[in-house]
Amino acid sequence: MIDYSNDISSSNAILIDAWGQAYQAIRLLNIIVEHSDEVDGFDTKPYLSTSKILRALIYLDMMQHWGDVPFITKELSMDNRVSRTNKDEVMNALLKDINESIPYLYEDPVHNQTIVSQDLANALVGLIHLEQKDYNGAASYFSKIIDETYTISFENSIYSDINNKEAVFTLLFPEDGNYQPSQIFCQFLKKGTLHPIYRNTSILFHYAETLNGLNRNLELLNVLNQIRVAGSMNPLQELPSNPKYEIADLWKQFIGQDYGYFALLKRLGIAVELLEIQSYQQLYPIPYQEFSLNPNMTQNPSY
Repeated sequence: MIDYSNDISSSNAILIDAWGQAYQAIRLLNIIVEHSDEVDGFDTKPYLSTSKILRALIYLDMMQHWGDVPFITKELSMDNRVSRTNKDEVMNALLKDINESIPYLYEDPVHNQTIVSQDLANALVGLIHLEQKDYNGAASYFSKIIDETYTISFENSIYSDINNKEAVFTLLFPEDGNYQPSQIFCQFLKKGTLHPIYRNTSILFHYAETLNGLNRNLELLNVLNQIRVAGSMNPLQELPSNPKYEIADLWKQFIGQDYGYFALLKRLGIAVELLEIQSYQQLYPIPYQEFSLNPNMTQNPSY
């Protein structure tokens, strides 16, 4: 989440860098996806599936920040300029990609948080359904991850211990500290060589969102109390009249304002209020250089 105390415009360096890095990664992933069937004598399905999941993760992150974005799934020449694609169309395409990929992904019996696993794929599908307000669909996928043995942890070791059990998918940064990530979701990076993108606690929060959307209040109270007790807080005796504020407050307290917080507030409909921003600022401006590179590009309203 970007700092709105600064002037946010299409020339903002963080936004320019985030947009550029996202499409650079997408371009490389597209090459793998497009040419994976050209390799003989080698099972490329796990690599193809991993590439599709990572591409879906990036596109979902971009849509959460910019709304509609150009949806590019093939190598493009400089002569091909893609206009922004309706995010519902993109999300449906991502759901298809992910669901087709899940059978070929690592089931992660020994828990390796740096590898794309089935849990990450299920979390992504659940989150896309949540973005679409398909709460039943979201619940079905989050339930595949959350079971009786599901545990959460708020220990700082998640940022330094590669063997921690809390992280589902993590970015790994060099120990020398020379790499300073400037992507939007890394602006509030906590100290450590690990930066969890998906973690058990965030998935449990997403499940709480889902239960709130379905008005399954008793289950929601149980989930919120599971989070509170893990954080050494007293359990609630009854559900607050407006549980979305409790969800947001607990997220900020135990996860912080890094990856996922901005999107959470927007889904709950309280981003404008809690962040003290204007409604149009719920979408970031498209970087200015895109308009000279792509004549089909359009800007978000009020920028």
